[in-house]
Amino acid sequence: MPIAIKAAFGGGGKGLKVARTVEEIPELYESAVREATAAFGRGECFVERYLDKPRHVEAQVLADMHGNVVVAGLRDCSLQRRYQKLVEEAPAPFLTDAQRKEIYEAAKRICREAHYHGAGTVEFLVGQDGLISFLEVNTRLQVEHPITEETAGIDLVLQQFKIANGDKLDITEDPTPRGHAFEFRINGEDAGRNFLPAPDR
Repeated sequence: MPIAIKAAFGGGGKGLKVARTVEEIPELYESAVREATAAFGRGECFVERYLDKPRHVEAQVLADMHGNVVVAGLRDCSLQRRYQKLVEEAPAPFLTDAQRKEIYEAAKRICREAHYHGAGTVEFLVGQDGLISFLEVNTRLQVEHPITEETAGIDLVLQQFKIANGDKLDITEDPTPRGHAFEFRINGEDAGRNFLPAPDR
């Protein structure tokens, strides 16, 4: 304990409940199933270890149809509200060289084993104890991809088109990041009304 009860077909924090005691599990499980069914049309859930205050680090990958995989860079997306990213930072700071190497190698291994090709993001959680846990793979370019483009000097959209065309990656090594970039998500919400959506303000 604690454990996370998560919607199997969801994302973005919907259908995610944290149980800190065994007694809470039945009620939170039912709540997660209801929320997942309403949001995603399916209620299947799974359970995993819950990490308190982990860092959310993601590896931007490019993988061609010839078995080549590069990591264009790492992003830190730890600043979140209700499991929704608010600030993204590249390159991900405060990782040891060993952690960075482990994330790069794991991201490449996952892509190769899955025979993945295209641009994608392999996401990890880094616990306060330094433990690195795999989270998920997003099989697309995410909203925050431009900060990796800025620090890697790579046009990820162009690379995605080249991969779709069957071309080999013209990037043969993981680029060394240069500079620093941030992305801030601005949400139209009314703070005086418990952050209800307010797109006109």
